[in-house]
Amino acid sequence: MNIKEFIKISQFSSQKELCKLLLLSFYHLRQQSIDHFTTATVYELLTKLGYPHPNQTRLKTNIKKSKLFISGKGKDSYRIHPITVEPFDSEFPSLTKTSEEIFAHNTIIDESLLQQERSFILSLIKGL
Repeated sequence: MNIKEFIKISQFSSQKELCKLLLLSFYHLRQQSIDHFTTATVYELLTKLGYPHPNQTRLKTNIKKSKLFISGKGKDSYRIHPITVEPFDSEFPSLTKTSEEIFAHNTIIDESLLQQERSFILSLIKGL
């Protein structure tokens, strides 16, 4: 599932700022195995998605007050509290499943796979 589909399913636009942060963090945790974020990262993500950028100081204060997040690995780094992740896993089960995308090319075997093969194999394959 891509980020735009997730935004639609999660009703992202109607959520409050901290919930948007939680949804973005959960999405990146499950889709890209990124378990931490900074307020600067959130600022950039929201801007790229076309949403108004939050006040970083206010956002940082709200994150620290919230029980949904815990401190991350680095300075000004945060992550979702593990207890918070479980309900989201059940609410969005399609994020935990990996999808297989098949890209069609006009060849049977990709040439990059054949770069180190013997020349007679290459000539045989190209002859097909």
